Parts: sequence; C-alpha cells; structure tokens
Amino acid sequence: MPEIIMTVMIVLCLFLILLLYLQHKNLRHIREQLTYTNREHSTFRFYSDSMDPEMKALCEEMQQLREYYMQESVRAMRMDHNFKHLITNISHDIRTPLTSISGYLQLLETAENEAEREHCFTVIRARMAYLQDLLEELFLYTRLSSASIEFHPEPVRIHDLLSEVLLHYYEDFKKQDLQVELDVDAMAILKADPVYLKRMLHNLCVNVLRHGCGTLLITANSMDQACELIFQNDVMDEVDAEAIFERFYTKNNAGTGRDTGLGLAIVKELCEGMQGSVFARQEHRHLQIHTIFPTGR
Repeated sequence: MPEIIMTVMIVLCLFLILLLYLQHKNLRHIREQLTYTNREHSTFRFYSDSMDPEMKALCEEMQQLREYYMQESVRAMRMDHNFKHLITNISHDIRTPLTSISGYLQLLETAENEAEREHCFTVIRARMAYLQDLLEELFLYTRLSSASIEFHPEPVRIHDLLSEVLLHYYEDFKKQDLQVELDVDAMAILKADPVYLKRMLHNLCVNVLRHGCGTLLITANSMDQACELIFQNDVMDEVDAEAIFERFYTKNNAGTGRDTGLGLAIVKELCEGMQGSVFARQEHRHLQIHTIFPTGR
C-alpha cells in the first residue's frame, strides 16, 4: 500500500513539474512575441500553443490592448499633425490681417482726400472684424472644451432661425454660385438654446462656403421625439466623414482660404451640449451633416 501511494505521489509530482514547465515555456514564448513586437513595431498577432483557455485568453487580451494603443498612437500623431497645422494656419490668419492693417494705417497717414481715408477705414474695419471672429471661435471652443457654458434649451421654430441665418450669407452664397434649397416645415419645432443653435447654424453655413460647391439642400424631418436637421452640399474632393468633427481637422480646397479646423468641432460640442447628436456621411460627391435634437413640443 505505501508503495502505491508513493508511486501516485511521484506521478503527480512529475505531472505538476511537466505542467509548470509547459506553462513556463508558453509564458516565455509570449514574452518573446511581446519583445519582438516592441522592438520591431510589428503588427504580429499574439498566439499561444497552450491548450489552457486562460493562456489563450491572455493572448487575446494582450492583442486587444496592443491594438487599442496602436489606434491611440495613430490618433495622437494625427492630432499632433493637425495641431501644428492649426498653429500654422492661425499664425497666418492673424499675421495677414495685421500686416494689412499696418499697411493701411500707413496709407491713412498720407491719404490726400476723404475718399482715400474712407477706403482705408473700411478695409481696416473689415480686417479687425475678421480677427475678432477668429479669436471668438478659439475662445468659444476653449469654453466648450472646459464645459464652462451653461445652455438654456427652449422651443425654437427652426424654419425662422434658418431663414435669418441664410439671409445673413445670401451675398456670400451668390458670389460662390451656391444654390440654396430649403425644405423645412414652417411649423417644425426643436428644443435647443436659441443663441448657441444660431451659432451652430452659422458654422455649418461657413463650412459650406469654405468647402462646398453646387447646391446646398437643407431639410428638417420631424419624428416622434426628435427633429433631424440635414445640411447636404456638393463637395469637390473626398471627405473623411468620421474625422471632420475632430478639433484641428482641416481640408484645404483651392480658393477657399485657410481654415482653423474648429468650425465643425464647435458644431459637435454645441450640439451635444444641447442634448443633441451629430454625424456625417458622404455619398458620391454629396456630404451630409445630420444634427438631431429633441422636439420642442
């Protein structure tokens, strides 16, 4: 009897030693994979020859973790690139009107008649207004990012507000041969802060002026608990519909000038701050920006 017990104990010990050896071998193999991928920046997929489901689960978790950090790394690199691009654009946007203002101030000093002086004042006022708009956009985005804005939602008749905003840009649309079509129910009501909703509509119109062409179609669809507002315009190039709401994202088109990359990021922050949602999709040469708000009824 003691011999049998001893034999069983020896077999169990050998089995445990073998099991520990195999586990150690598998762990070493996984460590070697990790070392290789870190050194070579490889997309090599982690795997394990072990029959142990926990070991396979460990490899799967490591794979998911690596993919997550790779995506975050790409996102951080893109954000860094866009941030540097933003700084370049802002520097240009600020320096250009300041240089122009300086030049016209010098002309103002030597102006010989009232017409020349009035022309100088007109240009200077326009450049100052542009600088003010640029700084307000940066300031607004900073406030939105820090959640320091308090929204006051109320029922808003979207047709009336849209008409007011579109009238403001009538001459700009006309200069760029942009045809505007409005298909909005005059009685459609949504719930939002009218001040910031108006700012959101301004940014959407400016985005069309900078990057759109052809026809701008604005529609509003009322549902049971929500109202969907859609801006659809033609675009000249492919657009990354998933990235256009990211801060500092820019896409320059010939003749559209420079863009700080904050316009649609502000639209997203404003929309979500008013309990709405926003997304974009591109179909062929048509870009659609959908904003959805609670109904105001």
